[in-house]
Amino acid sequence: MGIEEVDEQHHRFIDLIAKLERTVADGTIGKHVSDIFDELRAYIKHHFKTEEEHFIAFGCYSNAEAHTASHRAFEERIDKIRIQFLDDQNALTAELSRAMYDWLLNHIKHMDREYIECFKAHNL
Repeated sequence: MGIEEVDEQHHRFIDLIAKLERTVADGTIGKHVSDIFDELRAYIKHHFKTEEEHFIAFGCYSNAEAHTASHRAFEERIDKIRIQFLDDQNALTAELSRAMYDWLLNHIKHMDREYIECFKAHNL
């Protein structure tokens, strides 16, 4: 996106996807799924807070309300996945992977691009 702070955070999300894939591939998902969820929740909290604070401070992103609502919906989706599939590691892993890829492809690649001009106008 060309915004260093946001790009670094997005790379962290991609690292989490890769970590999930590695644990599935090496058969250790059962040992690491809780850690992955914890890391994902920490990422979500930090990254969403960063974006939302900029939306408020800059005031030039017209879709900020819908964007913030999509953040809350993703948080809820991740929480529901953790609860729904706690006893079924395979289903949990598949649904978590699907949710993360969906977020990457639909939110980060499209919706986040909407605020680039606003953020860059404020020297980010």
